This record gives sequence, structure tokens and C-alpha cells, in this order.
Amino acid sequence: MNQNVKLWLRAANPFTPPRGMAEAQRAARVAVVALAVGIVQLFIGLLYMPKTEALVQMMTAQQKGQVMTAQQVAIQDSIVGMMPMFTLVATLAFSVVYVVLAVVQWRRMTWVIPTIMLAFMAYGFLGGIGALVKIGSLIEFEFAFSSALMWLANLATIALYAAAFRGGRMLDQLKRSV
Repeated sequence: MNQNVKLWLRAANPFTPPRGMAEAQRAARVAVVALAVGIVQLFIGLLYMPKTEALVQMMTAQQKGQVMTAQQVAIQDSIVGMMPMFTLVATLAFSVVYVVLAVVQWRRMTWVIPTIMLAFMAYGFLGGIGALVKIGSLIEFEFAFSSALMWLANLATIALYAAAFRGGRMLDQLKRSV
């Protein structure tokens, strides 16, 4: 295996502390890979988003347990109709934010961005579990399969962010000691 690839793989290991400045820099820059994976996940999520009919079924199932007026039902139905466009716009917006964060992380090699992303990942991970518990029986197999793949990708990116955090913290400590 190429020596350069081995160095990057070692830097991406969250259980191995960086041994020096160069390895800490590589480890901090691993967050850029995690952000790139996040962008890919966003666009893959668009492909596997439940169809409007499935969303209507999920909303109808939720409405059964609630007492709603006809106006509230109409508002909820219009929201379901807007969800595909909203999801596309949100995906594009988050992609731009991820690209900006990746550029900043590549140049600054900080521990702050990996920390923030770890917090968001934990929040999303727990929120996804809660959503599955609430509407698990209504989810299409295709959506459930893509959700499982996304969670595996999330676990991988959590490991990358953890390695980037360690690298960024070590760089911060090395800069302070000089």
C-alpha cells in the first residue's frame, strides 16, 4: 500500500493519537473528508426521500390520533406538498455550508468545526432513532434500507470527526507551547 495512504489512514483512526505536527495536521484535515461524505449523504438522501404519497400516508396516520379541524388538515396537506421543494433547497443550502466549513477546516485545521459537527451528528442520530420509533411501521422498505446505510455512513463520519478533533486539539496545544 502507498505510504501516503497509510499515513492518512493512521491519521483518520480516532483511537490513535497523533504522533507529531504533520500527523496532527493530517488528522485535523480528515474532517474535510467527513464533510465531503456529508454532502454525498445529503444528495443520496434526496434520491431515497419518501414519495409524496408515502408522506401523505404518514401524515394521515398521525392525524388519526389527533383532533384536527378541516383547516388544520388542509394546512398540513399543503405542507406535505411543499416538502420535496423545501428538501431540495435545504440540501443545496447545507451543501454550501459544508463546502465553506471544509475550506475553513483545510486552511485553519481547527478542533472547533469537528466538535460542532460531532454535536450535530449526535443530535441527528438520536432524532433519527426517535423518528423511527414513532413512525417505524409506516416506513417503506426502500426508505428504511437507505436510512440504515445513512446511519452506517454517520458512524464512519463520527469516527472521522473524532480523529479530526484529536488532531485539531493537538495542533492547538503545539501552537500554544511555541
